[in-house]
Amino acid sequence: MSYNAGVGFSTGRQAGKVNSGFNGGRVLFPPGKWHINRTIEMRLVDSIILQSAGAAGYVDEYGHQATEIVWSGGSSGPLLRMVSCNRSGVRGLSFNGNRTATEGIRFDAEPGANGFPSKQCLFEDFEVKAVAGWGLRVGNSS
Repeated sequence: MSYNAGVGFSTGRQAGKVNSGFNGGRVLFPPGKWHINRTIEMRLVDSIILQSAGAAGYVDEYGHQATEIVWSGGSSGPLLRMVSCNRSGVRGLSFNGNRTATEGIRFDAEPGANGFPSKQCLFEDFEVKAVAGWGLRVGNSS
């Protein structure tokens, strides 16, 4: 199956964002392909896990189907950007840049007084493939 991640998500400027004030919990993606045309951004959050209901890239021994986030946007930006996050991360997802996205996952620090590096983050059973640049990038950029 293939899905448009814009369906059922918020629209406008906040689409695809998990912002400060949303702490603790899991964002579950059902098995299938989820097409995005904007970066999924987690900013100033604590204890948020983006998680597949299945497994990354294959059907596992229990029959769980893969969940794949597929880039369908232009040639700028990562699929996932984590900005100053604590104890957050990814479990069981596959990120496919469709040979267009410039990065798979980018870690940044929030500029200014509120900025701190992302720390104690969890990445388990995930993959990044078919990106035009970096699969995983750590830096401080806007």
